[in-house]
Amino acid sequence: MVNSLLDTFEQTERILLHLLENDMGDEIWDLSGKVAQKGICFATGISRKHVSRPLEKLESNGLIEKDSGRPDGYRQRVLIYRMTKKGRNAANKLRRNVLDRPSPFYENKTIGSSIDENESLVEWLSKIRTDGTREENIEDRAKDDGEQLLRKLIKTAMRDGVLSDDERILIDELVEQLSLSNESLKGIIEEERLELEKISSGAESVYVEMLDKVWADIGVGESTTALLDALAESLRLNPLNRKRLEVVTRKKHSLLKTFDPSYQPYIEAIWIAMSDESISLEEDAILRSLRLSLGIDEDLNSQIIEAIRSLLSESN
Repeated sequence: MVNSLLDTFEQTERILLHLLENDMGDEIWDLSGKVAQKGICFATGISRKHVSRPLEKLESNGLIEKDSGRPDGYRQRVLIYRMTKKGRNAANKLRRNVLDRPSPFYENKTIGSSIDENESLVEWLSKIRTDGTREENIEDRAKDDGEQLLRKLIKTAMRDGVLSDDERILIDELVEQLSLSNESLKGIIEEERLELEKISSGAESVYVEMLDKVWADIGVGESTTALLDALAESLRLNPLNRKRLEVVTRKKHSLLKTFDPSYQPYIEAIWIAMSDESISLEEDAILRSLRLSLGIDEDLNSQIIEAIRSLLSESN
């Protein structure tokens, strides 16, 4: 893996350069989220898990000081960090040293002459790889990674049915970091809900298929119970959904036993056709043909349909 030039600096140096570029002096009213821990981590590439130590080191050396405030866009007060006079001098010295280093692109040029006057040095260093190539789409890639993490958290919360405090905080942070509107967030949630429904539907079909085999061919015993438990866990079935599937499938097998065994192909076929609440013209033609071949009259057909409809209503 090729790292960026920013990764070659110590964590304390990255923080100093970042805070210098976002130096708020004595300002306490118009706070930027870039001076909070989250903003520092995002700009410097330091994880939230590891940022506390370099911040404490800089504070103990008198280079920065912490305060509390509510930066723009934040719902509550958080820790913010500001430069001290000593820290400002050290950061300016470090910045001059970096700008005077040879450019990774141009011979006989410095880094200072390779970047635009108003361009962030920290951002520029994060886009340049140590092999001298430029990562043009690093911001887009970061957004893509952030959105993928957001989608994963939403999907996990939907699957578990519980949104933990940590998940909620991280989702809020990602939404803010990605500058997502409420409509965009709703769109992502709806997409993940539909995707989860597809996965859930497929998982339930696999489980029902196994239930059919167990109750029709194998029989229920300790070994099959353990098998069903393992399958349900691997498919991540919701316990309530699993119970519902078992009840309905058991009743379907009981239903099959109440009719002549020769009618089973028709009962299975109409069960499948009615499961999606709509019988197509093609399905209706096949069912009519089955009824004729099996000798199923209208009264018997009505009994079968009513029994299946009752069972399917229990599965919804």
